[in-house]
Amino acid sequence: MGKVKVTFDDKQFLAGLSKSIAEIKVDSVKAVDRLGKNIVDSAQRKVPINTGYLRESIGILDRDLTPTHYRITVGTRVSYAGYVEYGTAPHVIRVRSAKVLTDGERFFGTQVNHPGTSPSPYLRPAIVEAVATWGVRT
Repeated sequence: MGKVKVTFDDKQFLAGLSKSIAEIKVDSVKAVDRLGKNIVDSAQRKVPINTGYLRESIGILDRDLTPTHYRITVGTRVSYAGYVEYGTAPHVIRVRSAKVLTDGERFFGTQVNHPGTSPSPYLRPAIVEAVATWGVRT
């Protein structure tokens, strides 16, 4: 039976391995950026539009890259975004600085019983849709 002797240079092997790890990190960052962009695009398509302000405010809010992870934050800083996503319970609206509540044409008195609003999810479905493209279940 013949013998085979294999010799390799550890330094060259480790240098190649380091290069491969660096390439994997770059590719991973690109993939997470693409995922974030897909979430933004999908959320902007799904969000109900009144003035368009909420839709235009949806974006990648933060990127955090450390040696152990890469994290992006997708969303909006618009104060009423959560009310659109989750809806509101019935609630009372009371006057603050005016004497009566009005829409400019009708007067409603000093308080009204608001029936609440139905949720119009746009961000959560966008996340589920985008993550599903990676084969990950949420």
